[in-house]
Amino acid sequence: MDTSLRCVMDAQERLDAVNDTFAKRAADLEREGRQQRAPLLRERGVAAKRIPGFWMCALQGHPLLEQYISARDASILEHLTALEVSALSDTDAGFTITLSFSANRFFTNPILEKTLRYAGDAALSMEATPIAWTAASSGGGEEEAPHGEAATFLTAFAWTNGDTKCLLSGTGQAESAGLAEAEAFCEAIKEDVYAHPLRFFERFSCSEGAGDPTAA
Repeated sequence: MDTSLRCVMDAQERLDAVNDTFAKRAADLEREGRQQRAPLLRERGVAAKRIPGFWMCALQGHPLLEQYISARDASILEHLTALEVSALSDTDAGFTITLSFSANRFFTNPILEKTLRYAGDAALSMEATPIAWTAASSGGGEEEAPHGEAATFLTAFAWTNGDTKCLLSGTGQAESAGLAEAEAFCEAIKEDVYAHPLRFFERFSCSEGAGDPTAA
């Protein structure tokens, strides 16, 4: 074997060993980070429940998500009491968004969940809790966006693979386009609103002319 090629192979083997070591350290560090964040997230969640409409305002303060929130959604989100994001198992890449609601006239679900799961080939699948609309809810059972109309927050949240409901991009989109938009919608909740809720809560409160929402 050519000496230069052997040198390349030897260097690559050592590089792979270093990469494997640091990948394990990164996984251990992420696991430790989740453990340390968990009690703080619980503490934050308890405090947020004492602020009426906290998560509704945080969602409405996000520049992407606010485009999905209709007047009807805003009325529904007044009953949103908690928003949580949890990672799937170490061997299952993805995350679950959990929305908790107080009793309301719109649907009977106390909890709505949306799970994004990434397969080994990076293929994305989505699962969502079917919404049990009440008969008393205006338009109950008809929350799916009609052909040609944009989705609302709840139809976007409930969007799954193979769904024919329209999102903001409108009609005639391929499933891949809808999947990409639904993924961006969920990532905005996970990476922005859940990670930094005060930033978006304050943005919405200020836009509504409420002044400093943290002042008491």
